[in-house]
Amino acid sequence: MFFIISGGILIGVPTILLQVGDFVTYAKSIILIFLIILFFLIRYYYKRLPIYSPNQKAMYELKILKKNLISSHDIAPDQFYAQLLQIIKRYLQDKLQISSLASTEFQLAQSLSRYPGFSDEDLCFFYSLLERAQLIKFAKMTTIASNMLSDIDRCVKLITDLDAYLKKDSSL
Repeated sequence: MFFIISGGILIGVPTILLQVGDFVTYAKSIILIFLIILFFLIRYYYKRLPIYSPNQKAMYELKILKKNLISSHDIAPDQFYAQLLQIIKRYLQDKLQISSLASTEFQLAQSLSRYPGFSDEDLCFFYSLLERAQLIKFAKMTTIASNMLSDIDRCVKLITDLDAYLKKDSSL
């Protein structure tokens, strides 16, 4: 390992093979330590994540949408109704296992009409919401913020009514 150069000076020169072997060993150790730390961080993160029910998620998203509508009145109605329908469709898919995201709005409404948890009033509201969203999106119909706020409130009522029906139905 050591060579003597003229003048009696010892110079340490490790071989290339030894140098590469040490680097690989250190790299393996560092990667192993990194993976262990990553494992514990992921485990800690997932333990802290609360698990929300579909109606809690939908209520939270509706609350955020309402807050955004109140704070900035310049939300485009077509974007608003697209978000509102997305929230309702995701809720229905998670809660009732209806493939609402893959179907059209009117196919979804027809499948909900066969569901016993929806009252006639809820179905009429859902049809009118779908129709209003289509008119705003394609016919460029205008609406005011109070109508959008009442639609959010009605969606909240729809979710709470359906959740109450499902709880009552499961207790029987």
